[in-house]
Amino acid sequence: MLYQTSLRHLSPHRRAKDEKLSFAVKLLCRAAGIFTHIAQVVIPELGKGVGDPRPPELREDVANALAKLALADAHALSVRKLLTRSAVEAALSPGPPLPQGHPAPALVAKIHLHTASLFASARGLTDTSQRKLSLLKSRGGADNAEVSQDIRRYLEEESALNEALAHKWLGVDAGEADRTGDAVGYLKWAKSELESLKDGALSKFKKSGGDGKMKKERSAEEIESVGMFLKNYSRTNDSVHFQPVPNSSSLQATIPAGMSVVAEKTYEAPMSAFGPGTPDYIARHVQKLDLDDSNTPPESEPKEDDRDYGLKGSYF
Repeated sequence: MLYQTSLRHLSPHRRAKDEKLSFAVKLLCRAAGIFTHIAQVVIPELGKGVGDPRPPELREDVANALAKLALADAHALSVRKLLTRSAVEAALSPGPPLPQGHPAPALVAKIHLHTASLFASARGLTDTSQRKLSLLKSRGGADNAEVSQDIRRYLEEESALNEALAHKWLGVDAGEADRTGDAVGYLKWAKSELESLKDGALSKFKKSGGDGKMKKERSAEEIESVGMFLKNYSRTNDSVHFQPVPNSSSLQATIPAGMSVVAEKTYEAPMSAFGPGTPDYIARHVQKLDLDDSNTPPESEPKEDDRDYGLKGSYF
C-alpha cells in the first residue's frame, strides 16, 4: 500500500521530468538539423576559403561532427527517458530480476550502441579536421582555431561509456533469457570498460576538475549496478546452468546492430525580409516590367494603299 502511494505521489514529478526530457530531445534534434544545414548549405556558399582563417564550427568536418554530437546526446536522453518508467522500482529492488514495466534490455543496448557509434563518428570527424589543420599549417596556411579539447574528450569518453553500457544491457538481456554464461561475459567486459573510464585510462586529454569528478561518480554508479547483476548471474551460472563464459573477443561477433530512435529535424532557412527572392522584391519587379510594357508605343499598322491600279481588290 505504501509502495503504491509513493508511486502515485511521484507520478506527477516523473511526468514533468519526462516532458522536460522530451523537450530537450526535440531541441537537440533541431540543433543537429541546423548543424547539418551549415555543413551542407552555408559553408559551401561561403566557398572553400582555404587561405582564410575560420572558427572551427565553420569548417565542414566540424559542423558535421557537431550535428552527430547533438543527435547522439538526443539518443542518450531518449535512453534516460526510457529508463525513468521503471526508475522507482529499480531503485527499490536493484539487480535481477528486472521489475515489471522495465524496457527490454536488448532495446536499451541497441540504442546505446547507436549512440556510441554517433559519438565515435563525431570524434573521427574532429580528428580529420585536426589533421587537415595541421597539414595546412605545415604549408604556411592560415592559423585556424583548433577544436576544443573539452569537446574532443567528451566525444571520446561518451563513446566509450555508451559502449560499456551497451555491453551491460546485452549481459542483462542474456541473463534474463537464462544464458548466464554470456551474461557473465558481457558484464565482466562492461565492468572492465567502466573501471578504465573511471580511472581516466581511456582519455588522451586532460580533464577539468568538475568534469572529471562527475565522470568518476557516474562511472562508479554504473560499476555498482553492473556488479549487482554480475554477482547474481555468476551465482546462478555456477550453481544451476554451468555454462561456459566467453571472452570479449568471442562476444564481439554476437553484438547486434544499433538502433536509432530519433532523427534530426531538417532545418528550413526562413525567407528573407528584403532583397532578391522576397515577395515584395518579386512584386516590384513584376510591376516594373508591366509599366515598361505599357510605356512601349504600339507597332504602327500598315496603311492601306489608296492608289489606283489594275485589278485592284481582285485577288485570287
